[in-house]
Amino acid sequence: MIQTLLRAPTFMRHMQLAILACLTVPVFNPAWAEAENLGGETAERLSDIPYIACFMRSADRYGVDVELAIAVAIVESSLNPDAVSSSDAVGVMQIKWPLTAEHLGITQRELLFDPCINIDAGVSYLKELIDENADIENNDPLVQALASYHVGPTTIANAVTNTGTLPQQAADYAEAVFKQRDILAEEGTPSEQITEQIAEPSANEAVDTERALAEETPSLQAVLDNAEESQPLNGLGDNQATVPASTNTFSNQTLDITDTGQQNDDLAQAKPEHPCSTAGVRSLLLGTHNPDERGEKFRGWLGKTGVNCTELQLLKLRNSLPLWLGTALNSELLGAVEVLMEEKGLQP
Repeated sequence: MIQTLLRAPTFMRHMQLAILACLTVPVFNPAWAEAENLGGETAERLSDIPYIACFMRSADRYGVDVELAIAVAIVESSLNPDAVSSSDAVGVMQIKWPLTAEHLGITQRELLFDPCINIDAGVSYLKELIDENADIENNDPLVQALASYHVGPTTIANAVTNTGTLPQQAADYAEAVFKQRDILAEEGTPSEQITEQIAEPSANEAVDTERALAEETPSLQAVLDNAEESQPLNGLGDNQATVPASTNTFSNQTLDITDTGQQNDDLAQAKPEHPCSTAGVRSLLLGTHNPDERGEKFRGWLGKTGVNCTELQLLKLRNSLPLWLGTALNSELLGAVEVLMEEKGLQP
């Protein structure tokens, strides 16, 4: 009976289809499912980051932490796809033309202005440097990899050979990247909430808000109301002569925290109608590459939300302003932040 069935053409076709179906059914793997869920959560948490799909795809392809990759891009260019440095480093990840670009297989300079191509090249290069420095003993491997990304592997190799240490500029750069990575790892504020925080209030709401701010932070109000013409700070405006210009700069300033004791009574009693979020203001500012728009957005956010920032949030904000504002940073905006810091007992 069985032999008769096996000889039947129809039966054989059915058996072949059944076997093929069994072979092509995906096998459930809990680890894959968990990894996919984690990737989805990360993409949702960082959905406000420009070009997040490109960052996620390249980070997954090369096995690089996506927050680290984005942090490098923030420090390098403030996520500006049109940024060009004085040494002809181009785009979001500041790929140097032509040596580094050709090393990564890019032979046309204009391709570097494509954000996804530039990000993929930058993450690939970052992975290459991480692997090359994985076994070093004199310095932290990741710090040296980041230093190599910033000033070049040959420069770093020569410095380590001659002195045994990294150049201070390179070490500061790595520290700036780590700070941005840590902020990216925080729970972000949804874009809708950020929009609400800077939305134009109604006439009555505007009066109430201005009155509350004037009562709670009179010195901040004075700074914002009586600001003089904006001037570049600490050389951040040097790149304005060339358009588009790179915002390839970072802050390595440290802040001393004094013992504040009891907080200012007014600030302690203030009800945070608009809670402060460093991740939120980051996404707000990095969403545009126009310096004027960045400055106005930050001014609006600070006037309405800055009073609700904690000491730690103000520290992070102060240190990240050169990266998030770029050439939009001026003495007026910096002074407004420092006023808040002083009112909370922090020494700028």
